[in-house]
Amino acid sequence: MRSRIISLVLIVMLLLIAVPSASQAQDVVTLKYHTWFPPQSALQPVIDQFEKDNPNIKVELDVQDVCGGGSGACLVELYTGLVYEGPDLVGRIKQGLLELLQRDGLNSIAEAVGIAAPARASEPS
Repeated sequence: MRSRIISLVLIVMLLLIAVPSASQAQDVVTLKYHTWFPPQSALQPVIDQFEKDNPNIKVELDVQDVCGGGSGACLVELYTGLVYEGPDLVGRIKQGLLELLQRDGLNSIAEAVGIAAPARASEPS
């Protein structure tokens, strides 16, 4: 009889330790998601639904601007060009820049910084 009582007390103690009570607040886990693509507008609905389904998990979205917000070529475009066109791409870019500088009467790229490029015929002005 005594061993049954001890066993029962041990089982109750283990259950109390192993099962958190409903009043205990669970820690919130934060996931940091860094990406450059797709844009936040595409990811946010998915994140919102995930957080709704998992209330103890929050997602911090950080969409990187790999192109620097400018209108020029970005690192991703350069990498893609290298993949498809090979290492000769760098020489062609340098040659093209030199030709543009000569055409516009400039001696260096530094002189070209801040100068608005003329609109191409195919672009709206």
